[in-house]
Amino acid sequence: MAKVTNIVLAEKITTRINDILEKTNFTLLGLAIFSGVGRSAIKSYHSKTIPISVETVNKICAPLSIDLVSFFDFKSEIILTDRTLDDINNFKEANKENVSDYFVQENSNLPPTLKDSKSKWEIKMIDYIIHRTSFFKTNKTTAEIQQHLSATYSMDLKPDRIYNLLLKHIGVSLKQGKTNRINQDGSISTQMIATYIRM
Repeated sequence: MAKVTNIVLAEKITTRINDILEKTNFTLLGLAIFSGVGRSAIKSYHSKTIPISVETVNKICAPLSIDLVSFFDFKSEIILTDRTLDDINNFKEANKENVSDYFVQENSNLPPTLKDSKSKWEIKMIDYIIHRTSFFKTNKTTAEIQQHLSATYSMDLKPDRIYNLLLKHIGVSLKQGKTNRINQDGSISTQMIATYIRM
């Protein structure tokens, strides 16, 4: 299986796919079904595990009426026509039984409310923070995540619980890296700690 050799281009393509997901409200699975691209393949392209061909990019773009020039013009905004939006709505109507799998839930731009069990609520909150806020646009350590969750959402989670909640997103929506720990006196430790950033 081929490996990604141009990580900069791969990251830009992932960002472009994220733009499409945001514009269409599709999940990755929904976009795969709508465009006829393999489910596992689109996840691999999105996570930069394998390179994507121009033919596959075109396969994703064609049903959305996005031309290749526009897709690869990374500084421009993705524009969807009214006809494309109608096609997406028709697809949604035709797949009512799978709406929750193919589309991001409505009102997902708002934080989840504590109506589920605490465990499910924590899972939904982490998903919301990763996909619907800008928090993970820069690298975050577990300590920074823990502080943010406590200060912003009154979520008091231990590091092990935070890692378990992030685990399913690593390699899909989050990239895990490492950095040197900063000591209390401001000096840089030789000890390495994990960081997380949105892909």
